Amino acid sequence: MVLSQSEIDQIFEEIHKKLINLYKENDQAGIFSYYHPDAVVIYPGKFIKYGEEEIKAEIKLWAEDSMGGYKIIPSKRVATTDGEFLIEQGVFEVTRPNGDIMHSDFETIYKKIDGKYVIYRDWFKIRE
Repeated sequence: MVLSQSEIDQIFEEIHKKLINLYKENDQAGIFSYYHPDAVVIYPGKFIKYGEEEIKAEIKLWAEDSMGGYKIIPSKRVATTDGEFLIEQGVFEVTRPNGDIMHSDFETIYKKIDGKYVIYRDWFKIRE
């Protein structure tokens, strides 16, 4: 099933709406539920995180540093022709507890599992 651009955008908007609420509630288990069991988080030159323990530790840090929300400025949103994977690129914006705004370039690949898109590969690079 080929997804239209408006369907792809709608899926991403729903994902981010749910994730933002989970961050606002500091629901780290809920946030982690959006990660595939074989997910990898990549910050080039800094680290690669794989597996439940490593990704949960990273989510804990993100939740503490995000003031409960974020903003996505997408530059590209696409899907594979079968709809199994979604890919989103753009800028991720977070307001930190001290009021500073952090910008990060990102590319995230989502995989559909049991009707839900979960993060399969999460690549980001914080602008310094």
